[in-house]
This record gives sequence, structure tokens and C-alpha cells, in this order.
Amino acid sequence: MKSTARQLQQPVEVVCREHAVALLGDCSSEVGRLGSAEDTEALHDFRVSVRRLRTYLEAYQPYLPKVTAGKARRQLGDLISVTNHGRDDQVHSRWLDSQLARKNLPLVMRQGFGRVAEGFESVPFDSETDELAALKVDYLRIEEKLAQRLTEPLRTIKLTEDGDSLSFSGATGQIVRDLVGTLRARLTAIESLNQEKRIHRTRLAAKRMRYVLEPVRTLVIGGRTVIRQLKGLQDVLGDIRDLQILERRARSTLKRNTAAWSREVIAAATTESTLAAVFRKGGQTDELRGLAAALFGVRKAETRLFTRFQRQWLRSNSEPLMLQVDKITLQLLPAEVLMSKRRAAATEPV
Repeated sequence: MKSTARQLQQPVEVVCREHAVALLGDCSSEVGRLGSAEDTEALHDFRVSVRRLRTYLEAYQPYLPKVTAGKARRQLGDLISVTNHGRDDQVHSRWLDSQLARKNLPLVMRQGFGRVAEGFESVPFDSETDELAALKVDYLRIEEKLAQRLTEPLRTIKLTEDGDSLSFSGATGQIVRDLVGTLRARLTAIESLNQEKRIHRTRLAAKRMRYVLEPVRTLVIGGRTVIRQLKGLQDVLGDIRDLQILERRARSTLKRNTAAWSREVIAAATTESTLAAVFRKGGQTDELRGLAAALFGVRKAETRLFTRFQRQWLRSNSEPLMLQVDKITLQLLPAEVLMSKRRAAATEPV
């Protein structure tokens, strides 16, 4: 979806509806791909299309029908939540497969990764399951209501202080100006790998800015470069988060197995059984060592990614991107900037 130069100067209420309708059409195309085991990117692409639409409805909420921007956004969020587990299984399975394909992977870690992978459930959206059927029914219900609200006649257009309609360019500039402030603050707040919530919130801020800027990327100087950089930031933070979720799975698997082994040891120590049977070669102690090695391997990969993120984005390393976004904001807000200067000049004492 791309904006045109003509759309930049049209009222924001008109253009943001047009874009929202186009994004809804993308979602409808992607939901039709679900259910094919051969289409391994279908679930990912559907989730991305829904997130784009949801982000757009949130960003332009003041210029859209209230029901559209509020209720529909929550319902779309519920669709994403339903697919979270299946998507995590896909991503984690691919990562583990890539590790198991390494010829130099230590045997104990190989055993651990294999054990963690056994805990994944089958993904319910790569075949015609009841879960998929329910998802499609829910989506079609949302699509019908959302399309109806987005295409109904526009009754009101908000006016600026000067009595003009706010252009799509001006509204987008205001939105981006707020988003860049949020992204700056969230990047500054990250200090360590253990701050999972801050890392996740920063990724969401980068994603929102990228989705808002994408429609105008060809109409502003530096637009394509900023989109590429935001995607890079989003990707590295997304990879870190995926590994953090996998780490929790590995920890949970290790804890369950450790608890079971502890009960076995206690039973052996308090009955006529011998502890030698519990500690025999190839027994559960080997499995626990493998799981511990798997946990170490996941954590090591996280640390490596976080180090790269620090080097590229923390402290002053993100400022070139922020300055470029500021320049784009000025391109989108020329009228507002000039008017602000005129007002400031008019209020200065002679």
C-alpha cells in the first residue's frame, strides 16, 4: 500500500479510510492461504497483515469512526492471540532445526535441543482443523462489520484552527513525531537482556513507526532508508524475543524433568531400591544434562544477539535514524511548522 502525492494533501479522514480498506483487503487475501501445509509462510503473512491493519486503526483513531478504531482493533488483537502459540512453534522449530543441522554441535546439546522440540504441539493452522475454521469465521465477522463502517458516507471532517481540513500529510507527520519520541525513550530505557518487557515494547514502537511510514516512504526523502533501518531494528528485537520465549520453554522442560528425577531419587533413597539404578549410564541424568546444555545454548544465542543490538542501536547509535525521521516529519508538516513560526513571531514583543 502506497500513498500518492495527491493523497498527501487530501483530508486525513478520507485517505486513512482508503488505506484501511486496502489493508483489510490484504488481510482477506492472507486468511485464504491458511490451511495449507505447503505454504509455510501463510500464518506469518496473515499475522503481519492483521498487525498492519490494527496498527493503522490505532494510529489514525481520531480520524476514524469510534467503533471502527476501538472495537475492531480489540477483535483483531484477539485473532493474533489465537495464533500466538502456533506461530511460536513454527519459529522455534525452525531455529532448533537450524541448530541441529550444525555438524559441530556438541552431542549433549543436540540431545537437549531434540528433547525441547518434542514438547511442541502441532500447529493447528497448516491444515483444515476446527481451530482454523473458527478463526476464519471470526475474521469474516470482523471483516464484514469493519468494511461496512469504513465505506459508509463521511459525515464530518475536523478543521484546524485556521478553518482548513487537516491533510493526510499533516496528520501523519504529527503521528510520526509522537512515535519517534516514544521509540527514543524506549531505546534509552533498555540496559540489559533480562528486561524482556522493555525489549518487547521497544520492538512494538519500531513496528508502529514502520507501518505508519510505509505508505509515504516513496514520497519523502530518506523514506526507503528509514523503513529498511526500522525493519532491521524490528528484526533483531524480534529474534531476541523469540529466543527469550524459547528459553522459557527450555527452562520449563528442565524444571519438570528435574522434579520428576528428584522424586525418583527420593523414592530410591527411602525404599529398598538402590540409587545406582537411578544414576545408571544413559538414564535421566543424561537427559537433564542435555536439557541444561540446550538452555545454555539458547541463552548464548540471546546474548550474542543482544550484543549486536547494543552495538547498533543503544546509547547514541540510534541517533542517525532518529534525526532522519525528524527530517521526514518536517517534510510532512511544512504548513504546520510555518504556522507555528508565524504565531511565535506574532507574539514576540516589538
